Amino acid sequence: MTRDPTSHDNSTARPDNAPRGEPEPPDTSKDLPELPDPVEVGEAG
Repeated sequence: MTRDPTSHDNSTARPDNAPRGEPEPPDTSKDLPELPDPVEVGEAG
């Protein structure tokens, strides 16, 4: 096991593509309106 913890983090996160301080899909969160999660809707309905 010669895999450092940093190598695993780099695979999951994309520092090159995603800007620092924002999540991986910043556009997706902003494009979609603030609607309740499907789980909450199912429980309420």
